[in-house]
Amino acid sequence: MKIPTMKKLLLLSASFCVIAGSASAVILAEYTFDADSYGPSTTATGIEGSNVTGGSGLSTSPVLSGTGNPAKSIAPQGLSSTSEADAVAANDYIELKITADSGYTLSFTSLDIDLQRSNDQSATNWFIRSSLDSYASTIDSITSIATSPSAFASYTIDLSDAAYQNLSGEVTFRLYGYGAVGENPSLRQDNITFNGSAAIPEPSSTATLFLGAAAVTALLRRKARS
Repeated sequence: MKIPTMKKLLLLSASFCVIAGSASAVILAEYTFDADSYGPSTTATGIEGSNVTGGSGLSTSPVLSGTGNPAKSIAPQGLSSTSEADAVAANDYIELKITADSGYTLSFTSLDIDLQRSNDQSATNWFIRSSLDSYASTIDSITSIATSPSAFASYTIDLSDAAYQNLSGEVTFRLYGYGAVGENPSLRQDNITFNGSAAIPEPSSTATLFLGAAAVTALLRRKARS
């Protein structure tokens, strides 16, 4: 049975829009540090992740610890501030940048992270901020982290807020720690994993009209030849 021309056009347009705007939940960028690298071990199509770097308040550049979950982790040192406000003022953070490639939009759902306070001198508190509000507010925090010399604890941070949806360009996240004592106190961090989706946006109305016109022309030409 022949499908009417208009129905063909509608089906064609719908199919194109579904393909162009489709997205599914994936790992956007994951940092495992197991390959002696400060960069991501995994990134999704259309996404780039920067190397992890440290704020000026750290006593040394972030070091890769030989203890991780399972192999290595990153261990920023000098997290001796006593409050969130002091940690922000002192630039006691590590940071990384997640970027959507040209033509893609970026949406976050969550951040998974493993933390280890390996001894009583390590930092007891952790929190995260982002460049979307110029690091003015805390997205979420983890407090009173228990000492655990032999194991990491896993946490999930909710990033489903509307502010973190359908973004273009880049977002920088800063991961702070505080509450440590002693010389070069740290907090081990591993398997830093940003979850969400990267999509090619649906075409604009102008582009849709153009495609529709092209489809009409093609179908009319085919019909004329038949």
